[in-house]
Amino acid sequence: MKKIPGIIILTLLISIVTVGNSCVFEEKVVEVVITDELSVTLNENSHDDNFVSNTLFDYSAELDNAIADNDLDRSDIISCKLVSASYEVTDFANTHDWKICGSVSLTRQNPTDGPEPIIGYTSQSISEALGNKTPAILNSAGVTLFNRAFADYLDGGNPIMQFTVNNACVIPLPNNEDPIVFDWKICIVIHLVVKQEIKIPDPF
Repeated sequence: MKKIPGIIILTLLISIVTVGNSCVFEEKVVEVVITDELSVTLNENSHDDNFVSNTLFDYSAELDNAIADNDLDRSDIISCKLVSASYEVTDFANTHDWKICGSVSLTRQNPTDGPEPIIGYTSQSISEALGNKTPAILNSAGVTLFNRAFADYLDGGNPIMQFTVNNACVIPLPNNEDPIVFDWKICIVIHLVVKQEIKIPDPF
């Protein structure tokens, strides 16, 4: 999970305490938004235009790492939300370009939920996506599934997710002598709303 800098303070509240030498601090519980990026890598190597590839994603472990990086634990999370997605080709060395179309679906493994489509791609050039993040249009069914897993995580579950590429077309057509070979990653940006306690000087 990649952390994206930036924390937004949403709400403030709580009590006032006195700390030695008449120095008064206001102790507040704040809600902040932490933005993080989840990414999964898929490896494609096909002699056909209709290909399927899968990768598993330990969702709960990634979220645990994200909140640990901010000195928090699971009980500090108030809510989680998927906000955007993109894809990027990370390795491609063919002598000519390909254009592909298809979709990426999401399935939860424990318990089984889905599959549901989460993003689609149409006439996507592989070379143009090499090293470049391409914004993806989110499918509401996949987002809903993702957010159900969020809710289970907050209730103590440990969801494992599977991303599946369902490719429908390749131009030009690959074959045994000229297979389509590339690696890419699907990136999903999430917002974690968490609570933190801070102390600030009371000027009065």
